Amino acid sequence: MKGIDGLLIMMTAIAVIMTGLYVFTCTPAGKRWIRNL
Repeated sequence: MKGIDGLLIMMTAIAVIMTGLYVFTCTPAGKRWIRNL
């Protein structure tokens, strides 16, 4: 049971990270934000 919970959390984290990367790399606001770093 604990292993399944860990896998779910990991998959959710990966999905969130992938969405964040997509937003930051594919939208003008994200590109501007990256340049400001």
